[in-house]
Amino acid sequence: IKRCNSERYCKMINIEISPVGIKQLGDRIIHCRFAHMFSVYNNVKVNLMFRGRELQTINDMFTYGDVICNADWNGGKAIEGYETIHINNNFLRPDFHDAFIRLVDEVPHTITDKKLKPQSKLPSGPYITTQWDAQGMWREMPEEQIKEIEDWYKKQGYSIVRLSGNFAKSLPLDEIFAIIQGAELHAGCDSGMMHAARLVLPSEKVHMYINL
Repeated sequence: IKRCNSERYCKMINIEISPVGIKQLGDRIIHCRFAHMFSVYNNVKVNLMFRGRELQTINDMFTYGDVICNADWNGGKAIEGYETIHINNNFLRPDFHDAFIRLVDEVPHTITDKKLKPQSKLPSGPYITTQWDAQGMWREMPEEQIKEIEDWYKKQGYSIVRLSGNFAKSLPLDEIFAIIQGAELHAGCDSGMMHAARLVLPSEKVHMYINL
């Protein structure tokens, strides 16, 4: 990664994610964040090209950078006349991993300034959101440990809204963002809802648990 030194490339750049289909919510958010950080660092408008559900909803949550997704008016293709960067979405590849970490160090992350209003029926008092149904040995938590964690928050006076399973799948993504933003905090494993929480809540209100 280097700061652009060409007037041409400071206007627009294409970033193509391959393989282009990304299913996991956390991965979609990470790639959108990469594009926004790249935009700020290089002072450039980014045309982000990859397929993912509700991608525009994710993109709209960022308050920094200038990113368009799949440029519908251009058929989702690279905009001609501007450089195209190709990125493999395998997070184990050192090139993407190193580039992402360097941008995190250079571009401060800020949460959305949008005030979202949830439409779902929620507890009348203070609540927190949680998610525990992630995959991976270090992410999966025993049910008794989950109960112990949630019971602790209940003793602090919070109701629990679990954003997992069929309930979460039934909600559009903008509603999930609104529910999390209205919470006192989000707690859970490192998964999609954790990444969503980082877009709408300050870092001190995002509590991540891992299975050691």
